[in-house]
Amino acid sequence: MGGTEQSTEDTTGAFLDDIVVTANRRSQNLQDVALSVSALGSRELEAFNVRSGTDIARFTPGVSISNSFAGQSQQYSIRGVTQNDYNDIFEGPIAVYYDDTYMTSIQGQVFGTFDLERVEILKGPQGTLFGKNATGGLVHFIPKQPTKETEAYFDWGYGRFNGVRLEGAVSGSLAPNLRGRASILYSRSDPYLKNIYPAGGGVPTLPPGPRFGEDLGGEDLIAGRLQLETDLGERLNVRLAGTAARMTMGNGPYTNRAIQPVFNAAGQYIDTIALPSGTPDGLGFIAPPPGSEQTASDFAKDSGYYGRSYDASLHVRYEFDSFDVISVTSYKRFEKSMAVDIDGGPVNFVNYGQRNTSNSLTQEIRAAGETEGGLRWATGAFFSKARARGRLGFLAPANSLFAGQFGATATGIDLINPLKYKNTNYSIFANVDLPLTNRLTLVVGGRLIREKLRFNFASNGYANVDDYEIDTETIIIPGLQPSSRHRETDRLWAGKVNLEYRFEDGSLAYAGVSRGVKGGAFNAKLPDGTPPLLASEIPYRPETLYSYEIGAKTQLFEDRVRLSAAAFYYDYKNYQTFTLKNVTGTISNNDAHAWGGELGAQFTPTDRLRGTVAVAYTKATVKDVVIAAAAPTAPAVLDDVNPTFAPRLQASGNLSYDLPLDLFGGTLTAIADVSFISDFYDNIRNFTGQRHNGHTLVNGGLSWLNADRTLTIKGYVKNLTNNTYVETAFDTASLCGCGQIQYSKPRWWTVSLRKEF
Repeated sequence: MGGTEQSTEDTTGAFLDDIVVTANRRSQNLQDVALSVSALGSRELEAFNVRSGTDIARFTPGVSISNSFAGQSQQYSIRGVTQNDYNDIFEGPIAVYYDDTYMTSIQGQVFGTFDLERVEILKGPQGTLFGKNATGGLVHFIPKQPTKETEAYFDWGYGRFNGVRLEGAVSGSLAPNLRGRASILYSRSDPYLKNIYPAGGGVPTLPPGPRFGEDLGGEDLIAGRLQLETDLGERLNVRLAGTAARMTMGNGPYTNRAIQPVFNAAGQYIDTIALPSGTPDGLGFIAPPPGSEQTASDFAKDSGYYGRSYDASLHVRYEFDSFDVISVTSYKRFEKSMAVDIDGGPVNFVNYGQRNTSNSLTQEIRAAGETEGGLRWATGAFFSKARARGRLGFLAPANSLFAGQFGATATGIDLINPLKYKNTNYSIFANVDLPLTNRLTLVVGGRLIREKLRFNFASNGYANVDDYEIDTETIIIPGLQPSSRHRETDRLWAGKVNLEYRFEDGSLAYAGVSRGVKGGAFNAKLPDGTPPLLASEIPYRPETLYSYEIGAKTQLFEDRVRLSAAAFYYDYKNYQTFTLKNVTGTISNNDAHAWGGELGAQFTPTDRLRGTVAVAYTKATVKDVVIAAAAPTAPAVLDDVNPTFAPRLQASGNLSYDLPLDLFGGTLTAIADVSFISDFYDNIRNFTGQRHNGHTLVNGGLSWLNADRTLTIKGYVKNLTNNTYVETAFDTASLCGCGQIQYSKPRWWTVSLRKEF
């Protein structure tokens, strides 16, 4: 499974390249790592146009993207371990690392990729060696680092919707024992979703203005990274790195759909049915058909919202005679502002907005070494402190239906929850690889964690100043929900025990059990008119995952084929279940379990043909989820359900073939990749209208590489078949008989030129 980090060998050779990863905090050949891990190397990332963190999922079965709010909040889901809470100041169950530093906030997890050495994807609990909240796995983005020799590259691309992408880097020695690397990315494209407002039925109650009815789905991203590295003597290495990124965006590229709530005889809301295309929704609006690349939203502007990230890190390594000590210090700041049209149509109903800021400081120090007897060990300590401020809630402009319910028809009103969150984490860890025989190894590891949580919650109505922004200057309705303060302390532990057996031919078999944990956090229910949560319902408990896994890896036909397989069973205690009802969501604790397996192969049958294929099956169940609350004449409706954004079956494959042509002295290569995911749900209640069909995505192109391997010209098409499928949706059937839905981007072509110096 996965891809390659390129070796120094000619990659057109008949044999597979060595795949080097650091999944165990040391450099190892991928085939020698006793866990389910995939890797995409720099050349594979470039060849198959991996342009963002979301593209990683299409190459890694078992990994999917959990969406909320039109993709403006995105998190990874691995083997059914997922979280799609729209309040992304909190942390998810899949840890994301960037350059050996932990990202404490969900809102900073998915970003543009540039100048990367590789991406590693680890499945299953990784809390022993990788900090906190790696319950379901870990995604690690590893950038290229400064080099002694001068090198540089420039990559220019142009594509559909006036898409422009510029990427480049320069690296080399600046002075004796001082090296540097500077990298930059600029990417933009016009909106792909045409806004036909006010067409489509319904009666808009706000006249069009300069910011009404704009097209949606554009992109404007700029990012840069600077690194300095020095050797202070033969043993001490110091590297300072800084990254900044700014993404400008418009409202989420949603369109509308008509959906109908279903109630039982006791009046309990037990299902949702999606109505056929062309059917009016509960507000009288008829949405453009799927695949039309159209929306008809009154609340729509193509810019004005943003995501910003800033990162600085200090990496220090000292090599003693028999072990190394590594210190990694990191500071991160994320800022985010976004908004969406809740009904997704031309009716001036109500909108949702969010503005967050989070800051984090992390410090890890670890030591690792190997004894003469072959025992490998690693130990260390980790500290993190994260602070976040959130403003999230409803934007009800003047003349909106929602504002009228609060007597603010003429002025509008913002119904906002201001939040403050603080998380302080201390942990110590150790891991030992103990050879029992020359072929059998016992691996034991553990981490002890103490986490302090602080949370302040308020909920007020504020005077509306700007229809498109969250306004919190003047309170006009205090206490929409009771204010509260919460303090929690969690004491947790993670651990693993593995047995690894290495055969004479280099094959590997392993079996083990791991315990992963994720700390608790807090609910921030929106002021939607339903009863507020009790103070005891605002905190939710930590979750614990026991993972049992067996696997094997081998190589065949003189290393022309590499195979991997794994099977797993997950037993979850207090799974943090996010349930979205109407326009607000809360997290509860439920037990859950999952089981499944994965198969993968890399192959190079000839010196011209290379490829990978992988498949994953996951059957996950969350138990006793509250589908409908108790009614006066009926108990609560409970059911066992599937997690959100967790398809049972996923498969992917890619091929590259060097055509037997001499084209201007260079090599012409055909490239293609295909990925498939089966049906999935966007809501934990698993209503009929919340289930979306599986889909297949096909991409491909041609690439020409000159004789000295410094110039690449490529044409590439994503979504070759122009397939229309659902990426995410938002069910507000009981509120308005309508909902938002985001469809896939249409066929998207690009041409690019890359020059290496």
